Amino acid sequence: MLAAALATLFGALAWAIVATDVAPLDNEISSAVQSFRNPILTDFMRFATYLASWQVVVGGLVALEMVLLSAGRRGLWIAALLIGDEIIVWTAKEIFHRVRPDQTFSLMPATDPSFPSGHTFIAMAFYGT
Repeated sequence: MLAAALATLFGALAWAIVATDVAPLDNEISSAVQSFRNPILTDFMRFATYLASWQVVVGGLVALEMVLLSAGRRGLWIAALLIGDEIIVWTAKEIFHRVRPDQTFSLMPATDPSFPSGHTFIAMAFYGT
């Protein structure tokens, strides 16, 4: 029941994002965030982004699997969860095709659609598990 409620909430949010022109809001939020930019926060955000990179997540998954196997347990469901996560993100990006906001000041420019956030999805799936 909770999963259905969350899926409905995500669907409503996705529809609202795609159905409206949120570019002005994107620009306002980007400007507000840029006003706090400093070397310490920049380094912190790079590190946070790195924690959700595929290299860290795959390495963490391998380490977790080894720990679970040494305890006589299997955690293959975690790998299945992460694969499912990537399928959901890829499919949603193909459906919504939300253009990324201006990346003039972006720390790590990206070219794929912006919604949903692959980094956020993978971080929630891996670290949430």
